[in-house]
Amino acid sequence: MKTFFLFISLIVFLFANEKPYQIKLIDPLDRPEDGYCLDVLGSGNFMRPDMPVIGHNCKPGLYSDEAFIFKKDHTIYFPAFDLCVTIAGVNEYVLDYTPLVLQQCKKDTAFVKAQFMQEFEYTKDKKLKHKNSSKCIEMGSESSRTFSPDHTWRTLYMKECSSTDVKRSTWYFNNP
Repeated sequence: MKTFFLFISLIVFLFANEKPYQIKLIDPLDRPEDGYCLDVLGSGNFMRPDMPVIGHNCKPGLYSDEAFIFKKDHTIYFPAFDLCVTIAGVNEYVLDYTPLVLQQCKKDTAFVKAQFMQEFEYTKDKKLKHKNSSKCIEMGSESSRTFSPDHTWRTLYMKECSSTDVKRSTWYFNNP
C-alpha cells in the first residue's frame, strides 16, 4: 500500500511541474513591443482548435490560447482542449511547409501516426525540432492584421532545420 501511495505521489509531482508557458520567438520581428507566440486561432469561447496553429503577437499575461506545455514525453500539449501539437504530414512523411494542427495526444488516426507526428525536442540552438525528422518549426515571413488592427498573425510550418531563418525559428519558453 505504501508503494502505491509513493507511486501516485510521484505521478502528481511530475505533472505538477509541467507548467504552461508561452512559446515565444526570440526575435520579435515586426512586433518589438510584444513579439510572436504559438497561438490557437480565436480566444475565450471562440477558440478554433480545428484550425492550424499560428503565430500571433504575444499577449500580456498567459491566456489559454497561448498556453502550451512542453511535456517530458516530447509532446507540445495544449491544456485548454486537452490536445497536442501535431504535424499535419501523411503517415511518416513531413515535407517542408507542412502546417501544425491540434489533435488528440498519442492517438493514431487515419493517415496520422500520432506518436511520430507529435514528438518534438528543444535543441541547444533553441529550435523546436521534430524528433523523428530533420524538420523544425518556423514562422512565416509575412504578417497580417487580425480583426483588431493592434494584433497580427503569421503562418507556422515545418521546414528543414538547416535552411530555416534563425529569426523565425528560435524559441524560448516565456512565463509572462
